[in-house]
Parts: sequence; structure tokens; C-alpha cells
Amino acid sequence: MRAAAARARLVPLDRVDRLMARAAWVKAREVATGLLGMTTLTPPERARCHAVIAEVCSREKTKPENFRDPHRYVACLARAAAHWTEAYRLAPTPQVTADLAQHLWPFGDFPRQLALTEEALRGDPGNALWRTQRAEMLLVLGRWSEGFAEYEQRLLLPGFKTSVGLTAEIHSPVWDGSDLAGRSILVLQEGGYGDTLQMIRYARGLKDRFHAGQVIAQVVGPLVNLLKGMPELDSVVSVPEVPVADCHIPMMSLPHRFGTTVETPWAPYLDVPARTHPPLRVGLVWHGSTHNPGDMTRSILPSGTLVYPDLRTLVLSDLPVEWVCLQLGDARQIVANLPWGRKLQYPELAPEWTLARDVLATLDLVIGVETGIAHLSAAMGIPTWLLLGVSPAWRWLARGDRSPWYPSVRLFRARKLWDWSEPFAAVGKELQREVSP
Repeated sequence: MRAAAARARLVPLDRVDRLMARAAWVKAREVATGLLGMTTLTPPERARCHAVIAEVCSREKTKPENFRDPHRYVACLARAAAHWTEAYRLAPTPQVTADLAQHLWPFGDFPRQLALTEEALRGDPGNALWRTQRAEMLLVLGRWSEGFAEYEQRLLLPGFKTSVGLTAEIHSPVWDGSDLAGRSILVLQEGGYGDTLQMIRYARGLKDRFHAGQVIAQVVGPLVNLLKGMPELDSVVSVPEVPVADCHIPMMSLPHRFGTTVETPWAPYLDVPARTHPPLRVGLVWHGSTHNPGDMTRSILPSGTLVYPDLRTLVLSDLPVEWVCLQLGDARQIVANLPWGRKLQYPELAPEWTLARDVLATLDLVIGVETGIAHLSAAMGIPTWLLLGVSPAWRWLARGDRSPWYPSVRLFRARKLWDWSEPFAAVGKELQREVSP
């Protein structure tokens, strides 16, 4: 009897797995939901059903109708987290534990997320993905020495080479952090525009501290002309070109090689002429690239009947300010077509980042979310007020109103997922102080 009951359970569970393998997500969730009504399921079997439902809920957040609506997106995240939590309660396998940890990121519960990931790693200590995720949690919590060392695990991930734009093998060794003694080094593109603009600061140290003979930077095309002006760079090439050098380093490994900590001092490293005459010119950027998987938790989205209400309130304030749009893409056009959007100036910013640099050089302040434009502004030493969601990228840490990376940056943090009213209110008050006589 017990064997027959087990077979009866396994047949529909096998069907769920087959449906998931065929990407029949909705049907798999329907079958898994139905199975949860069976009283004969064992805890591991029930956990498997909850895990399937959680995965489908997580995938559904990227549907157009959910991706464009913060409330629907948050609802998908919350449903997924609830089912992962139940799966973990019933059968805390390493995989379920790691999945729950990863799905907690948007909610900003970093200590619990770290504890769960470390629990998962006790069952699979060699898992490079989980160790990379652990590294990001250590970094956001300010444990940089340990975090940057652990972040080297990303080099073992299957998709790493494509993430750095490599199309050919590199025959030079990876730089190990020893003195370069006149040798040349190739710094490889990794991540997005913001990552490149943040990491290019290490070029000066490669020469001054490690005595590189030549520093060659490989970056995405639109950044080439911008970075050619850096005296520390002997050559700047565009992905996928891979010049010959004595050694190479993926740029996100540079903090580890340099022993960077939260106490490491930094100064602006991209020059900008000073502007001191009125009126105050303030640049605004409110949306990042939609290609970034974390964009939904860092960008301010148009939702509801009043589009960008917090941004609208700021722009329509009586402050003696010239507003300059630093936004690209659809988000720029949405605001340009609104009545209050006519209060903004719309300079050309693309395709070359030199255009963005020249516009930034005319500004006194930049207010925006964590994008490449914000990195460029901060690297130029321009006062930059960054609006952060509850789950910011690791570089901004989990708390605090200042950035270890950029002395000119102030951080304004949201405390609720997709509720930007508090950081915008704080920005408004600070801006009022700036313009007050």
C-alpha cells in the first residue's frame, strides 16, 4: 500500500518536473498547487511543490504587465519569497536555502540573506555561484577585505568570459598583485558603464604603486573617447579587441588586488572645471538601463495615474534652479511629453560619453539613481545626491549617507520597496538649504 501511494505521488511530481523542463511555467504551477491539496505528500514533496510555485512567481515578475507596474512586481516578489520560505521550512536543502536567500535581496534583509547563503554553502562549499552571491552580501555589509577575496569566485562561473566581452583566449597570465616592475597590464572590461567608471580609478595606482610600464584599458565603445583623456592610461581600446600585454586583470578584481577597504581614501579622478556662478544648475536622472537585472529595484518607475509624482513635486517646487535632464531612453521621452517636463532642459547626451561629460561640467549638482551617469558625475567630483532603494548595489553599502568610493556623493535611502517619497522629501529639504541665502 505504501509503495502504491508513493508511486501515485511521484507520477504528478514527475509531471511537474517535465513541465518545468519544457518551460511550461503556468501549467507547472497549476499542477503543483493542486498537489498541495493532497494529504499524502511528504514534507520534501510539499517543499518541491512550493519551490516550483516560487520559481514561477519569480519568473512572472518579468512579464510586461508586471515589469512596468511596481505594485504587481512587488506582489510577484512577495509571493515567490513566501513559497521559498515554506519550502525551506519543510525541507531546507542547500538548493532551497540558497534560492530563498537570493530572493530576499530585493527586500534588503542582508544579514539573514548572508546567514542562509552560508548555511547552503555548508552543504555545497564549492558552489561558485553561491560563493559569489555571498561575496556581494559581505560587500554590502561593509566586510570588504573578506568580500573582495570571495568575489574572485565569479571567475569560475560558466558565463564569466562573455560577461567581460572576451571573444578570444588571452595567453598572458592573470596579474597576481605583485609589483609589475615595468611590465604592461591589460585591464579587461567587466560589468556596465558604472562599473567601468568606478574601477578605472585604479589605473593611477597600477603605475604609482605597482610600477606598471603600460596600462591598457579595454572598455565598451561609447566610453573609449571619454577615458582616452586619462593620463594614467597609455591606450584605450573597445570590446572585443584584446591587445597583447604582459599580464591582464578583469577590472572587478582590482579592489581585491589593491586591498581596498571602506577606509581607503579616494579623490576625484576625472577632471571637471569648477562652476560657481548662479543660477544653480541641477541634473536629474531617474532610471537606469533596463538590461541590468537589478534595474527594477534601483529605478524610479512611472506608475499610477500621476507619472513620477515625487520627481514632479521636486521639479515644480519654487526653488531657483535650472533643471537639466540627464536621462536617456523611454524614460526621458515620457517626462519630455508631460506639461511639467517642459521645465527641464534636454541636452544631447549620446552616443558618446564625452557628450555627457561636457553637460555634467556645466552642472553644480546631480540628483539621481545609481546609474553610469551618477558614477561619471561622482568621478568628476561633482556633488552627487544618490537616491537608493532598499536593496542597493553592494558598492553603496547597507547603511550610511556617504560613499567610501566618492567624497562628493551623498546617499538618500528609501526604507520601503518602491516608496521614493522619503528620499525625495529629504533631497527637497537639502536643496532648499543649498539655495537659501
